[in-house]
Amino acid sequence: MRKPAMPLPASYVRFSRTPVFDGGHMPPGLCESHHTTHGVWVEIVIERGALEYRWLDGSGRCWQLVAGEIGVIPAGLPHRVTPASEDTRFYLRLYRKDVAPASQADRDPPRQTLDLRRLPMRLRDRALSDVFDVLLSGQALTVVDDRDLRALFERFVPPRRLALLWLMQADSPARRVVSVCRREARHAARIGEVLQADHARLDALLDAATARAESGEGGGDALGDLIWGLRRHMAFEEQRLFPLFVASGGTAAPTRVMRDEHVDIEKRLGRLAGAPADVETLAGLRDQLERHNFKEEGVLYPLIDANLDGHHAALVEAFSVGD
Repeated sequence: MRKPAMPLPASYVRFSRTPVFDGGHMPPGLCESHHTTHGVWVEIVIERGALEYRWLDGSGRCWQLVAGEIGVIPAGLPHRVTPASEDTRFYLRLYRKDVAPASQADRDPPRQTLDLRRLPMRLRDRALSDVFDVLLSGQALTVVDDRDLRALFERFVPPRRLALLWLMQADSPARRVVSVCRREARHAARIGEVLQADHARLDALLDAATARAESGEGGGDALGDLIWGLRRHMAFEEQRLFPLFVASGGTAAPTRVMRDEHVDIEKRLGRLAGAPADVETLAGLRDQLERHNFKEEGVLYPLIDANLDGHHAALVEAFSVGD
């Protein structure tokens, strides 16, 4: 039985599920008011015991879910869940719109590369504009250059600010790389959307590094960019985002959980830096990031987005190109 009795939107497909939670082991943010990431619907599957599922949209709707029942969480709807028995066990299934056909490879957003270093300096900005302008929403362009990325950002982004996300991938004098993601220009990006897009970018680098390692080629630029990008991503959260969230009245508990998990992720990155073809460590990193990213995207980022109105523009720019 589904509570409420509503189907998922047409063309939505499952893309992830969580580990099984119980009353003593569940993300603390689930018991507080939160909502899912934009466009994501969730099913609460009860394996044992009972769980209270309450909408916090002013309607007062509340359900007691028991074993065998499924709670349906519409995208963006504020809610909370509370274990209602000592033996409660449940997990979450996550769904989003399937915008492409068939295979997993086909469902990944298309990515293409534009190496501006091959062009005369006077033609580079025009080439970037021409390629970006034909991208569809959800597509990403990897741009390689040897010029200062902040200066490129300041020339290219302002007239397109609502239409793109700018995600740094590498920053050395000979090779500066940024992922430019096309988005629907309905409203300014919030920091949660930007960090979730960075998760997807890092996942793609992990796929590429794993493929190279499995073929005996080592991790290549993909592994180096992955290590650099993950460390930069975690440092931004720990040094800028989490302190601002807590200082603005957000609960500190979920940020402490994320910091602890960052320590474990860093241990794996350290091993990979010394053994770039370590397929087992890459697989362990993948499993760890899937669990970690689910907690951030499903619980912490919605809390942060709701709590930091007025700060998003500065946070997005700081993450895009640094302070």
